[in-house]
Amino acid sequence: MSLNAKIRAAVDKAFTAVGDLVVTGTLSSRKVSNYDFASRDVVSSASTSSVEVIIQSTKKPSGDGFTVEALINSDQTYRFTIL
Repeated sequence: MSLNAKIRAAVDKAFTAVGDLVVTGTLSSRKVSNYDFASRDVVSSASTSSVEVIIQSTKKPSGDGFTVEALINSDQTYRFTIL
């Protein structure tokens, strides 16, 4: 068994062990493909995917929005840019 397979098996086992702490999260992304100068708008497509997460912390600084730290269990690789 490869190291990658061992790690994935251990993560799956950990997510099973914590039971109801695991929730389903939705990742939304938008891929920008072009810019329309006439309408002054970006041309883009949106997609979503569901992943299992364990919420580690939620912070609400002053103002709008909040920050969530979570562990994600997925066989996909995600690259995040937080704006």
